[in-house]
Amino acid sequence: MAGFPQGPLNGIPGGAGQLTRWDSELLVEARISLLKLAVPGPIEVGTYTDEEVAVLEQPGGNPPAPAPWLAQLDAQQTEITLATARRGLSARGLYRVTSRGQDATEFDIEVGVMALALMSLRRLVSSIVMVERHIGDQADWQVFYPQAGQLWLRESIDGNGIHRFGLARPEHWVDKLMHWSEVGNENRSAPYFETLVPPGEARLPYAIEQCSTMMLITRFDATAGETSVGESWSSLHVGSEGCFLGRAGASGVQYVGVGDWDVRRHWSDILVNETEER
Repeated sequence: MAGFPQGPLNGIPGGAGQLTRWDSELLVEARISLLKLAVPGPIEVGTYTDEEVAVLEQPGGNPPAPAPWLAQLDAQQTEITLATARRGLSARGLYRVTSRGQDATEFDIEVGVMALALMSLRRLVSSIVMVERHIGDQADWQVFYPQAGQLWLRESIDGNGIHRFGLARPEHWVDKLMHWSEVGNENRSAPYFETLVPPGEARLPYAIEQCSTMMLITRFDATAGETSVGESWSSLHVGSEGCFLGRAGASGVQYVGVGDWDVRRHWSDILVNETEER
């Protein structure tokens, strides 16, 4: 992956290939070590398929990241695909199932410590930022999870269900998002463009409809002691007519023309770890 050093992940306790369980103390040490590796600079921490992520995430995981390839399969195809993924992970030394004694109905599942530490970084968060990009009929995603030390875990998912993970500070991800958004000087909008689409209005302004790239940006925030999850969203539209930012309000959705500096500031505002900011 461009922009990442290809250094070894040998800072993981026990080595990246050691197997462990979700309830192991080794997992806590591995998670801390993984974050420490990203403090000097961005690191790549793994690439997995939809079905491999589903296997590694079990048990009890329910991440918001989409699984586009796996989602198109029926129940029988899904079971076959997950079984194949388990075999593939086992062959790579990342997954092992052993029965407890002679009772074949109970099993212990062990996963590679680095892979399991990575999966745990997706679970133990109070905020999630999901960006869904559409170019024509193609879609891909970027999902961000705040971590300690002002780091963010990014999960990039393409339309084929390939998940690429990286750890870095927010300014690094803002640069990546600017490139991913295809925002540049040539996409600057007329500075005075501003329009409001009332609630229930289906038709978008012409300039917005003509945009070739649309990104839906959703942030979820959980508050300690509360069962509900806060949700806020915005949208970014890029095309030959310019670049436009959409925000929802009580009176509807307001679209304004923006330049690259405005977009950069918007990405920076979104990738704020509010837990550490307070």
